[in-house]
Amino acid sequence: MHINLQELRIKIFQSIDYFILIFVFVAPIKPYLGKKVILFTLLLWLISADYKNILNIFKTSKTLQYIALFLAYITLSLLWSENFNNGMKWLEVNIIYFFIPILIITTTKNTELVKKVIFVFIFSMFINELISYGIFFGFLDNIFGFQVHGDSFNPLPFQVSHIPYSVYISFAILLSLYKIFFVKNNNIYFNFIAIIFVVTMTINLFLSSGRSGQFAMVMTLFSLLIVYQRKNIRNILISIITIFIVLITAYNFSNTFNIRVNQGVNDIQDMYKNNNFNTSIGVRIGSYVILPQLLNKTSILIGTGIGDIQDSVLSKTKIHFGETSVFAKQKGLLHNTFLEILVTYGIIGFLLFLIIFYNLLKIHLVDKEMIYIRYILIFSILFSGIAASMFTFKEFMFLYAIFISIIIKMELNKKLS
Repeated sequence: MHINLQELRIKIFQSIDYFILIFVFVAPIKPYLGKKVILFTLLLWLISADYKNILNIFKTSKTLQYIALFLAYITLSLLWSENFNNGMKWLEVNIIYFFIPILIITTTKNTELVKKVIFVFIFSMFINELISYGIFFGFLDNIFGFQVHGDSFNPLPFQVSHIPYSVYISFAILLSLYKIFFVKNNNIYFNFIAIIFVVTMTINLFLSSGRSGQFAMVMTLFSLLIVYQRKNIRNILISIITIFIVLITAYNFSNTFNIRVNQGVNDIQDMYKNNNFNTSIGVRIGSYVILPQLLNKTSILIGTGIGDIQDSVLSKTKIHFGETSVFAKQKGLLHNTFLEILVTYGIIGFLLFLIIFYNLLKIHLVDKEMIYIRYILIFSILFSGIAASMFTFKEFMFLYAIFISIIIKMELNKKLS
């Protein structure tokens, strides 16, 4: 039996589209499975990719070039990292959870993949939502042998932290709002289903303890109002009133949200009255307090390097806040994407990071939904990045890699068609 290797290579490359969709489905549910799927997909990609075409894609997309340059720079930062092993660990995380998904998704030839990715992501979050409600009502503690992480107070399905899970929910809500408010000629049944989904997801968001996602969604909604409704004062007022009604309702009916809001208020009061940073809010504000010390002990131009950021932060926080403070249990996290990049990679790395998003904003998009997605992506990274580190949570990297990829892909579809 004669096997045409060229035809086999083409078929393998075409099959990558299906594995991308599997990856997009499993990554929000179980990031560890997402890692396995994306690594298997990478193997297929390496076997079957048209490298000449991939080189052409890189030449076409400035955003891809800057993402590759940023990866090259953080790899180079190993040279001035004393903790080489820790640096290699975090470099591997950056490659697997951020760069590889972007590389694979942007280099596929299927022009219809983008719409499928959006649908599959929302469907995956719908499954997450069902599991979360099952946990909340106490009749679900595992799925097919996989143990869930949450409880009725914090109904997390499989993601181990409420921080990224809440941002995922926020992103799914914001994606779905486009279908309700911007798509004309939807039939009544579609709109009804979309509205129910947004309402139940919003309830789910405020049942969880993830203030990062709640903050990111509210601030992104305010930002979208400025972008889309800045000339319509009536719509802005109606929207702001609606947002405050949702927040007040959540505060009065969600025990978790009520407790987390009160904790936040108490943390802030304790910080200012007693100079106590040994709280959840305190560790975030404390990142700004120790920033001058961190920058003073490292090169502001090139930073600590990828391997030394945690050791540096842990050392300074123990000196400043004490050996027994909550900082000592945080494993050297700054809880802020932008501060972490500045300290780790210096001004050079920070500028490279900003240039990536500047180029994302510059991409010429015709599709109105993709323009909207670009806005919610940029705003979500901005507002969630203030309270958490994008490059510390693998789940964040998967989420943002997926949507950075489809924005770049829409640009490539237009330029290379």
